[in-house]
Amino acid sequence: MGLLRQATTHLAGCCLMATISPVRAVYLSEEGIGQVLLFPNYSANVSRGDGQNTYLSIVNQSSDSKALRVRVHEAREAQEVGAFNLFLSPGDTWTGAILPSVQTSGTRIVTRDKSCVSEPFGAADGLMQFEFNPSSSSLERTREGWIEVIEMSTVTGSSAAAIAPDSSGTPANCGAVIGPGAVVSTATPSGGLSGTFTIINVANGLEFSGNPVALGGVAATSYYRPASDSYPSLNAAEIDPISVVVANGGVYRSLWQRPIDAVSAVLMRSRWAGEFVLDAGTRSRTDVVLTYPTRQFYVTQNPPLPPFSQSCSTPPDTLSGEPITFDYADREGDVTRFQSATIVIRCAASEVFDFQNSATPTNTIETGVLGSRSNAWLFSPGSVLIRTGIQNGRFVISAMSRTLTSLPSSTRTDLSTGNVVAGSHVFSGLPVVGFTARTFENGTLSCGAGACQGNYGGLFPLKFDRSISP
Repeated sequence: MGLLRQATTHLAGCCLMATISPVRAVYLSEEGIGQVLLFPNYSANVSRGDGQNTYLSIVNQSSDSKALRVRVHEAREAQEVGAFNLFLSPGDTWTGAILPSVQTSGTRIVTRDKSCVSEPFGAADGLMQFEFNPSSSSLERTREGWIEVIEMSTVTGSSAAAIAPDSSGTPANCGAVIGPGAVVSTATPSGGLSGTFTIINVANGLEFSGNPVALGGVAATSYYRPASDSYPSLNAAEIDPISVVVANGGVYRSLWQRPIDAVSAVLMRSRWAGEFVLDAGTRSRTDVVLTYPTRQFYVTQNPPLPPFSQSCSTPPDTLSGEPITFDYADREGDVTRFQSATIVIRCAASEVFDFQNSATPTNTIETGVLGSRSNAWLFSPGSVLIRTGIQNGRFVISAMSRTLTSLPSSTRTDLSTGNVVAGSHVFSGLPVVGFTARTFENGTLSCGAGACQGNYGGLFPLKFDRSISP
């Protein structure tokens, strides 16, 4: 199976999916619009002395009103540090910003948007402080992580009228859906969500913008809950434990024991690829973000459930995560400069590592671009540092011997012949989303009679390969 090869078009897969899937099935939306949005990273860290902010948008592209659960997870153990209900009218866009807290070492989210949101946002300042329950852990843990957005239901009738904006953009009556004892009229989720995120290093002018990963076909039944209820999650009972994946010339319709397995299946990737730049002339740096949005549903017991192998019962700062192989080479693919290693990455739900072209790490506390302290290589930096003078190239990460196996009632359809065969499917790899963040830093430049910054940043989604076998 060649890396990054697409065996068929999405259109063909979708058309065939409609004929073989009489009930709802979770799928990865190539269009970036769906019922669930997974933002792979947010950061309010300090990087090289400068603070970072993360700006978010959530867009309702549909003609239905929506009730959403927005949940923020910290990076190490995916613990919830903030959550709220968000109500969007048709075509509505909500925006907010994640910033370092001015009161503590933690983090806050601020919005000036008029869309209806539940407490704990302050009515006067539009502010919500992130919280972290374990008393032994610092609020600094809330400075980085990832975000999930779940469409719980469409909103109908008088509830839809209550969240509809007037000519000034102000909803008619938010209290009707978020107030004490509010009764919300709901119906089946219909999808149509999209969004963006931008991580900005304000002082030095670097910014990294991307789109969340979207999942479609997640639920065919309303599972609305008030914000005080921790339900639903990505393992909610209303999610049919069925996934559909188009790969390698076939459509794999897989049945699972749990809903979360269907979500994991569409995110399972065997290899993850990207590029790095460390050019000295532009003082370039590269960070790689790897986030496992479903990991917490597998590692709360010992031994953990497949596809994860480590329960991480030890403190999260230990090097006890998943084994991977890590390969990289220069842009010419020079085999004499090719590096390969089998390593163990940090035990975390969202990991970040950077490339350092040095025999000795210049910073073992935080990564060079995002200032992440969920640094995958923190406890063994010498095993993965680029030490051969390579200033740019590509890398491939492979998950080792991790699998997720569907039930025997699963089916696979050959796209070229239409033949349908029943049987279990073995998905190899880990459920992962992520990207690389790269910088080009020229510092202060002369611009006419004045000075300006010459710093640039870019975000590039990782490229993935799938391995699915009978």
